[in-house]
Amino acid sequence: MKTVFLFDLDGTLCKSRKPVVDNIVALLTKANKYVEVGILTGSDLDFLKEQCKELFENLGYENKVYALACNGTKSFLVDNKNNKLNYTLIKEENLREKIGEEKFKTVMRELIYEQTESMIDYNFPLTGNFITYRGPIINWCPVGRCANDADRNAFKKEDKLKNIRTTHVENIKRAFIENNITGLIVNVAGDTSFDIYPAGWDKTYTMQFFKDYDIYFWGDRMTEGGNDYSMHMRRDVNSFPVENPNETYESVKETIKNLLENKDVNCNKRQTNKR
Repeated sequence: MKTVFLFDLDGTLCKSRKPVVDNIVALLTKANKYVEVGILTGSDLDFLKEQCKELFENLGYENKVYALACNGTKSFLVDNKNNKLNYTLIKEENLREKIGEEKFKTVMRELIYEQTESMIDYNFPLTGNFITYRGPIINWCPVGRCANDADRNAFKKEDKLKNIRTTHVENIKRAFIENNITGLIVNVAGDTSFDIYPAGWDKTYTMQFFKDYDIYFWGDRMTEGGNDYSMHMRRDVNSFPVENPNETYESVKETIKNLLENKDVNCNKRQTNKR
């Protein structure tokens, strides 16, 4: 049976919006000799290309490598031929077509309204590029996608104090009910944003690509409401909750060791709620 290692990106392999850290690049290069490797993130492909450039350039491609953007609803097979990275589309979904034009407009209006309310009610920085339609996913970032580290930290601090994103999630869900919009999920994503997508288009969407695989997944948001939670709750996934890239490094290193020694892997040693 084939084995695949899947990884969330921000908070798991790197700090938010930063490149994959060097020691993990080296470790995953080793891992790719034995297993397939995939980066499974809510971010779009442009973020993957930017943050994983060094990783994708260094992998040996002894086994397949995947760029699984937008929770895997925009999925690519990666290869590096003649020192040029290539991204071959596997499958792509479209939220706008899925829910229809009128409901799509209603969702966008609600997010614009929530952005306006957020600017009135709170005092975090505003940097522009607040709402991004990625095809399968809508991402809303109240501080703006143009935020630098200081801007992001200011938002994170106020969010922690005032539960900004938790409040907006409930507002958006209520608005969807009032407008008869069903089947859409609203999740907190990363440190500063939200993802909106149809039910079933969470990270478990990627399971269709890995039938009859041993699947290992590392993520930093495996509690309820986090965008790694759905993978964590799958019985057929060996999930490893981590809090930062250092924990990921140690966990992956131990997993590789156990696999090579043909021992049982002690998965989920920190989890308490897997069914």
